[in-house]
Amino acid sequence: MKYLFVVTELSALRLAFAAVLGRDIKILEIEPFIPFTRPLLHLFVEVIVRTGRATRAIDTLPTLGRLKKIPRRSLLYNVLGQTESWQNNYFKGINNEGELAQYYMANKQAISNYMERKHVALVILKEISKNPTQGNYHCIGFPADTFSAGEYFCGQKLTGSPARIPCRLVNLVQCIAAISMSLWWIFSHLRFSNTQTKSVYFAADFIGDERDIWLYKELEEGGEMLMVARLPHLTTAIAEELRKVRDMNEFIKESEKVKLEQDLDDEFDVWAEDMYNE
Repeated sequence: MKYLFVVTELSALRLAFAAVLGRDIKILEIEPFIPFTRPLLHLFVEVIVRTGRATRAIDTLPTLGRLKKIPRRSLLYNVLGQTESWQNNYFKGINNEGELAQYYMANKQAISNYMERKHVALVILKEISKNPTQGNYHCIGFPADTFSAGEYFCGQKLTGSPARIPCRLVNLVQCIAAISMSLWWIFSHLRFSNTQTKSVYFAADFIGDERDIWLYKELEEGGEMLMVARLPHLTTAIAEELRKVRDMNEFIKESEKVKLEQDLDDEFDVWAEDMYNE
Protein backbone atom coordinates (compact mmCIF):
# COMPACT_ATOMS: atom_id res chain seq x y z
CA MET A 1 0.00 0.00 0.00
CA LYS A 2 1.28 3.44 -0.94
CA TYR A 3 0.42 6.48 1.15
CA LEU A 4 0.01 10.07 0.03
CA PHE A 5 0.15 12.56 2.91
CA VAL A 6 -1.03 16.10 3.39
CA VAL A 7 0.94 17.00 6.50
CA THR A 8 -1.04 18.77 9.21
CA GLU A 9 -0.68 19.00 12.97
CA LEU A 10 -2.90 15.91 13.25
CA SER A 11 -1.49 13.80 10.42
CA ALA A 12 2.15 14.44 11.44
CA LEU A 13 1.94 11.76 14.14
CA ARG A 14 0.52 9.23 11.70
CA LEU A 15 3.25 10.16 9.21
CA ALA A 16 5.93 9.50 11.83
CA PHE A 17 4.38 6.12 12.67
CA ALA A 18 4.21 5.13 8.99
CA ALA A 19 7.81 6.21 8.47
CA VAL A 20 9.00 4.07 11.37
CA LEU A 21 7.19 1.09 9.85
CA GLY A 22 8.93 1.67 6.53
CA ARG A 23 5.82 2.38 4.48
CA ASP A 24 5.97 3.75 0.93
CA ILE A 25 5.24 7.40 1.66
CA LYS A 26 4.84 10.39 -0.65
CA ILE A 27 4.26 13.88 0.77
CA LEU A 28 1.88 16.01 -1.27
CA GLU A 29 2.01 19.25 0.70
CA ILE A 30 2.17 20.84 4.14
CA GLU A 31 -1.09 22.45 5.21
CA PRO A 32 -1.16 23.50 8.88
CA PHE A 33 -4.33 24.57 10.66
CA ILE A 34 -2.41 27.11 12.71
CA PRO A 35 -0.03 29.22 10.57
CA PHE A 36 2.81 29.57 13.08
CA THR A 37 3.25 25.77 13.21
CA ARG A 38 4.31 25.68 9.54
CA PRO A 39 8.08 26.02 10.26
CA LEU A 40 7.89 23.09 12.68
CA LEU A 41 6.05 20.93 10.15
CA HIS A 42 8.56 21.91 7.46
CA LEU A 43 11.42 20.87 9.72
CA PHE A 44 9.68 17.60 10.57
CA VAL A 45 9.12 16.77 6.89
CA GLU A 46 12.66 17.76 5.99
CA VAL A 47 14.07 15.32 8.54
CA ILE A 48 11.90 12.46 7.27
CA VAL A 49 12.79 13.17 3.64
CA ARG A 50 16.53 13.48 4.33
CA THR A 51 16.58 10.17 6.18
CA GLY A 52 14.99 8.51 3.15
CA ARG A 53 11.82 7.44 4.92
CA ALA A 54 9.62 9.50 2.61
CA THR A 55 9.81 11.45 -0.64
CA ARG A 56 8.07 14.54 -1.88
CA ALA A 57 5.46 13.64 -4.48
CA ILE A 58 6.63 16.33 -6.90
CA ASP A 59 10.16 14.86 -6.89
CA THR A 60 8.81 11.66 -8.46
CA LEU A 61 7.25 13.57 -11.38
CA PRO A 62 9.92 14.81 -13.84
CA THR A 63 7.22 16.46 -15.96
CA LEU A 64 6.61 18.95 -13.15
CA GLY A 65 10.23 20.01 -12.77
CA ARG A 66 9.48 23.57 -13.90
CA LEU A 67 6.56 23.79 -11.48
CA LYS A 68 8.83 22.72 -8.63
CA LYS A 69 11.28 25.54 -9.39
CA ILE A 70 8.58 28.20 -9.70
CA PRO A 71 5.28 27.23 -7.99
CA ARG A 72 3.55 30.26 -9.52
CA ARG A 73 3.64 28.37 -12.80
CA SER A 74 0.56 26.55 -11.53
CA LEU A 75 -1.30 29.44 -13.17
CA LEU A 76 -0.39 27.88 -16.51
CA TYR A 77 -2.49 24.81 -15.66
CA ASN A 78 -5.71 26.85 -15.37
CA VAL A 79 -6.68 25.19 -12.09
CA LEU A 80 -9.13 27.95 -11.17
CA GLY A 81 -10.81 27.78 -14.56
CA GLN A 82 -11.33 24.04 -14.19
CA THR A 83 -12.47 24.11 -10.57
CA GLU A 84 -14.44 27.36 -10.41
CA SER A 85 -17.83 25.64 -10.74
CA TRP A 86 -16.87 23.22 -7.96
CA GLN A 87 -15.64 26.13 -5.86
CA ASN A 88 -18.93 28.01 -6.27
CA ASN A 89 -20.92 24.94 -5.22
CA TYR A 90 -18.67 23.82 -2.38
CA PHE A 91 -18.29 27.15 -0.61
CA LYS A 92 -21.76 28.43 0.16
CA GLY A 93 -20.46 31.95 0.77
CA ILE A 94 -20.04 32.45 -2.99
CA ASN A 95 -23.59 33.42 -3.75
CA ASN A 96 -24.82 36.51 -5.54
CA GLU A 97 -28.31 36.14 -4.15
CA GLY A 98 -29.87 36.77 -0.76
CA GLU A 99 -28.48 38.70 2.20
CA LEU A 100 -24.82 38.17 1.25
CA ALA A 101 -25.22 39.30 -2.37
CA GLN A 102 -23.38 42.57 -1.71
CA TYR A 103 -20.36 40.59 -0.49
CA TYR A 104 -20.34 38.27 -3.51
CA MET A 105 -17.10 39.50 -5.11
CA ALA A 106 -15.32 39.90 -1.77
CA ASN A 107 -16.21 36.33 -0.78
CA LYS A 108 -15.25 34.99 -4.18
CA GLN A 109 -11.87 36.69 -4.09
CA ALA A 110 -11.12 35.55 -0.53
CA ILE A 111 -12.04 31.95 -1.29
CA SER A 112 -10.16 31.97 -4.60
CA ASN A 113 -7.04 33.25 -2.83
CA TYR A 114 -7.44 30.52 -0.21
CA MET A 115 -7.77 27.78 -2.83
CA GLU A 116 -4.88 29.16 -4.88
CA ARG A 117 -2.51 27.89 -2.18
CA LYS A 118 -3.70 24.36 -3.03
CA HIS A 119 -3.27 24.62 -6.80
CA VAL A 120 0.22 23.11 -6.87
CA ALA A 121 -1.01 20.13 -4.84
CA LEU A 122 -3.96 19.67 -7.19
CA VAL A 123 -1.69 19.68 -10.24
CA ILE A 124 0.55 17.07 -8.60
CA LEU A 125 -2.46 14.99 -7.65
CA LYS A 126 -3.78 15.04 -11.21
CA GLU A 127 -0.38 14.08 -12.61
CA ILE A 128 -0.22 11.13 -10.23
CA SER A 129 -3.75 10.02 -11.08
CA LYS A 130 -3.12 9.92 -14.85
CA ASN A 131 0.28 8.23 -14.56
CA PRO A 132 -0.23 4.43 -14.32
CA THR A 133 3.36 3.85 -13.15
CA GLN A 134 2.59 5.76 -9.96
CA GLY A 135 0.03 3.19 -8.80
CA ASN A 136 -2.80 3.84 -6.35
CA TYR A 137 -2.26 5.87 -3.21
CA HIS A 138 -4.20 5.94 0.01
CA CYS A 139 -4.79 9.61 0.87
CA ILE A 140 -4.14 10.60 4.47
CA GLY A 141 -4.52 13.95 6.21
CA PHE A 142 -6.42 15.63 3.35
CA PRO A 143 -8.66 18.48 4.54
CA ALA A 144 -12.21 18.09 3.25
CA ASP A 145 -11.90 20.91 0.70
CA THR A 146 -8.58 19.58 -0.66
CA PHE A 147 -10.03 16.07 -0.92
CA SER A 148 -13.18 17.24 -2.70
CA ALA A 149 -11.29 19.59 -5.03
CA GLY A 150 -8.85 16.78 -5.85
CA GLU A 151 -11.64 14.41 -6.86
CA TYR A 152 -13.25 17.08 -9.03
CA PHE A 153 -10.01 18.24 -10.66
CA CYS A 154 -8.76 14.69 -11.32
CA GLY A 155 -12.16 13.46 -12.45
CA GLN A 156 -12.03 10.33 -10.31
CA LYS A 157 -12.52 9.11 -6.77
CA LEU A 158 -9.59 9.25 -4.39
CA THR A 159 -8.75 6.33 -2.14
CA GLY A 160 -9.22 7.20 1.50
CA SER A 161 -11.38 9.77 3.22
CA PRO A 162 -10.97 13.41 4.23
CA ALA A 163 -9.51 14.09 7.65
CA ARG A 164 -11.77 15.19 10.45
CA ILE A 165 -10.57 18.60 11.51
CA PRO A 166 -11.87 20.25 14.71
CA CYS A 167 -12.49 23.55 12.94
CA ARG A 168 -14.38 25.18 15.81
CA LEU A 169 -11.66 24.28 18.30
CA VAL A 170 -8.92 25.50 15.95
CA ASN A 171 -10.79 28.76 15.32
CA LEU A 172 -11.32 29.24 19.05
CA VAL A 173 -7.63 28.71 19.81
CA GLN A 174 -6.56 31.09 17.05
CA CYS A 175 -9.11 33.68 18.15
CA ILE A 176 -7.90 33.59 21.76
CA ALA A 177 -4.27 33.71 20.63
CA ALA A 178 -4.90 36.67 18.30
CA ILE A 179 -6.79 38.63 20.96
CA SER A 180 -4.13 37.90 23.59
CA MET A 181 -1.26 38.94 21.33
CA SER A 182 -3.10 42.09 20.26
CA LEU A 183 -3.77 43.11 23.84
CA TRP A 184 -0.17 42.40 24.81
CA TRP A 185 1.09 44.54 21.91
CA ILE A 186 -1.28 47.39 22.77
CA PHE A 187 -0.42 47.48 26.47
CA SER A 188 3.31 47.10 25.80
CA HIS A 189 3.22 50.19 23.56
CA LEU A 190 1.21 52.41 25.88
CA ARG A 191 3.04 55.47 27.14
CA PHE A 192 1.68 57.29 30.19
CA SER A 193 4.23 60.10 30.09
CA ASN A 194 4.10 63.14 27.84
CA THR A 195 5.60 62.59 24.41
CA GLN A 196 7.10 65.09 22.02
CA THR A 197 5.50 65.34 18.62
CA LYS A 198 7.23 66.29 15.43
CA SER A 199 5.69 67.55 12.21
CA VAL A 200 6.69 66.02 8.91
CA TYR A 201 5.88 67.02 5.36
CA PHE A 202 5.09 63.51 4.12
CA ALA A 203 4.72 60.06 5.69
CA ALA A 204 5.19 56.93 3.59
CA ASP A 205 4.19 53.32 4.26
CA PHE A 206 6.96 51.40 2.49
CA ILE A 207 5.76 47.94 1.39
CA GLY A 208 8.90 46.80 -0.41
CA ASP A 209 8.45 48.26 -3.88
CA GLU A 210 11.81 49.82 -4.70
CA ARG A 211 10.21 52.09 -7.30
CA ASP A 212 8.61 54.04 -4.45
CA ILE A 213 12.05 55.29 -3.44
CA TRP A 214 12.20 57.49 -6.54
CA LEU A 215 8.75 58.86 -5.77
CA TYR A 216 9.96 59.84 -2.32
CA LYS A 217 12.96 61.49 -3.95
CA GLU A 218 10.66 63.74 -5.98
CA LEU A 219 8.84 64.81 -2.79
CA GLU A 220 11.85 65.52 -0.59
CA GLU A 221 11.98 69.20 -1.50
CA GLY A 222 8.71 69.74 0.36
CA GLY A 223 10.29 69.07 3.74
CA GLU A 224 11.21 66.34 6.16
CA MET A 225 9.73 62.90 5.40
CA LEU A 226 8.82 59.94 7.59
CA MET A 227 9.27 56.46 6.13
CA VAL A 228 7.78 53.47 7.93
CA ALA A 229 8.62 49.93 6.85
CA ARG A 230 5.62 47.58 6.64
CA LEU A 231 7.87 44.67 7.69
CA PRO A 232 11.01 44.71 9.89
CA HIS A 233 13.38 43.40 7.20
CA LEU A 234 12.34 46.22 4.87
CA THR A 235 14.14 48.74 7.06
CA THR A 236 17.43 47.49 5.64
CA ALA A 237 16.00 47.67 2.14
CA ILE A 238 14.99 51.29 2.66
CA ALA A 239 18.45 52.23 3.91
CA GLU A 240 20.11 50.46 0.98
CA GLU A 241 17.91 52.07 -1.64
CA LEU A 242 18.25 55.52 -0.09
CA ARG A 243 22.01 55.01 -0.15
CA LYS A 244 21.80 54.21 -3.86
CA VAL A 245 19.70 57.30 -4.47
CA ARG A 246 22.13 59.45 -2.49
CA ASP A 247 25.10 58.07 -4.41
CA MET A 248 23.26 58.63 -7.68
CA ASN A 249 22.46 62.22 -6.69
CA GLU A 250 26.08 62.87 -5.82
CA PHE A 251 27.12 61.41 -9.16
CA ILE A 252 24.61 63.59 -11.00
CA LYS A 253 25.71 66.70 -9.12
CA GLU A 254 29.36 65.93 -9.82
CA SER A 255 28.57 65.32 -13.48
CA GLU A 256 26.67 68.59 -13.69
CA LYS A 257 29.58 70.40 -12.04
CA VAL A 258 32.07 68.93 -14.50
CA LYS A 259 29.77 69.78 -17.40
CA LEU A 260 29.38 73.36 -16.13
CA GLU A 261 33.15 73.76 -15.85
CA GLN A 262 33.55 72.34 -19.34
CA ASP A 263 30.93 74.75 -20.72
CA LEU A 264 32.69 77.68 -19.04
CA ASP A 265 36.02 76.59 -20.53
CA ASP A 266 34.44 76.34 -23.96
CA GLU A 267 32.88 79.80 -23.64
CA PHE A 268 36.22 81.25 -22.51
CA ASP A 269 37.99 79.67 -25.49
CA VAL A 270 35.42 81.16 -27.85
CA TRP A 271 35.75 84.61 -26.20
CA ALA A 272 39.55 84.42 -26.28
CA GLU A 273 39.51 83.43 -29.95
CA ASP A 274 37.17 86.33 -30.79
CA MET A 275 39.41 88.77 -28.92
CA TYR A 276 42.46 87.44 -30.77
CA ASN A 277 40.74 87.78 -34.14
CA GLU A 278 39.78 91.37 -33.36
